[in-house]
Formats: sequence, C-alpha cells, structure tokens
Amino acid sequence: MAAEHNRLTALDVASNKDLCGVSLQGNAMEAEAINAMIAQLPDVTGQEPVPGSEWISILDISAMPGTASADAATAKAKGWRVINETSGIVDIAPDSDEVVAVEYFTLSGVALGDNVKAPGLYIVRMTLADGRTVAAKRYVK
Repeated sequence: MAAEHNRLTALDVASNKDLCGVSLQGNAMEAEAINAMIAQLPDVTGQEPVPGSEWISILDISAMPGTASADAATAKAKGWRVINETSGIVDIAPDSDEVVAVEYFTLSGVALGDNVKAPGLYIVRMTLADGRTVAAKRYVK
C-alpha cells in the first residue's frame, strides 16, 4: 500500500490481513496514530522479497510528526523492515560492493530506466555484483 504525502492523520489497516508493504512517509500522523496502525499490521515474518518486489515487508513511516516516537520495535517483531527517517533523506549506498546495474523509478513506482535527465527526487535500485539489490531515495540535480 502506498499512501505517501496525503496528510493522513490516521490509518486503519485491521481488515487488510494480506498487507505486506506499507509506504506512509510524509503524512501527518502523530506517534499514537502510527502505533495504532502498527498494532493492526499482520505478521510478515518469513516473507522474503523476490526480484522486483523489494518492497515486501517494508514499513516506511518517515517524515511524520510522530516518526521519532513511534514504536518501530513492535513492527520489527512482526517481521517488518522499518524505515523511519526523521531528518530528511539519507543517502544509502551499498557497502563496498560493485554496482552492476542501476534503475530509476518515480516516487510512485514508475520505472524510468537507467538514466534520468530531469532534476528531482527518485528511487534508485542498484543491482550488486553478487545479485543483491539495494534501493535508495536520491535527489538528481
């Protein structure tokens, strides 16, 4: 489920038992609302992403008023990989592994190929020499 930057103050996911990826960054949720949503999340322990589905088991609660105080430990205990950036975008680079392929996406997930010319914020997926993939948010100038 992707619902970024929609000014949401609460989200009820109790009826979504098959939910396996949640992207909520940039909304207006306080810690109490984030924690209530986390309490409703299904357990995704053991769900492993396959190529093209790296978003499986990711919970992105970044850049919201309650992000810093949210109970990420409860989500992690249910198998969620929590992204909870509070101070802007952090450039995530693969360790020292060789990047063999790069693909850019819009924030809504539209694939743009291996090169973008327009400045803006993008998601970049890097494939490493050993086959692993790393995704990061990047600002292109």
